[in-house]
Amino acid sequence: MYYLGGQVKSQERISALVPYPSMSPLINMNTHREPEQLQTHLPTLQNLIASGRWTAHLSTLRTTYAEPYVVQPLASLLTSSMPDLVSVLLLILILFLTLKVLDYARRIIVFWVVLVVKVVFWAVVLGGSYWVYQVGIERALANLGWFWGALQGFVEGGENRTRGKDWDWKTV
Repeated sequence: MYYLGGQVKSQERISALVPYPSMSPLINMNTHREPEQLQTHLPTLQNLIASGRWTAHLSTLRTTYAEPYVVQPLASLLTSSMPDLVSVLLLILILFLTLKVLDYARRIIVFWVVLVVKVVFWAVVLGGSYWVYQVGIERALANLGWFWGALQGFVEGGENRTRGKDWDWKTV
């Protein structure tokens, strides 16, 4: 007895649900099977495969679906334009390989560019930290203020020159 579908089912009731009686010996209560037990069920599996039931179902599927929808269109395609098909398949293969190589090159280039940007960023952070350590925080802030003013004056001075005004270097 074991639990199945909300209620306790017995071995006999499970065997009754199996569509083919030859499969009923395959249903076993044990989850762990010894190799000897598997060998005893091997003839049952071979009989199930060799029986006409499966081959009849498979041949019906083959004649109903596979032949008219898959086999015949592929056969007509391969017999009518074989050189064209080979050329198209070769072109698709070359395109696929080219895209793979270009993707690989793009990933390599992106890796190196990102690596250089990260190294430069951390070099600026470490260099700025060392500079602040050497000169002190007050002088570093004064120098940064001067640099910001010079940059701002340069930008505004460029605007003044475009308007025709005189640019005085003392105001920078």
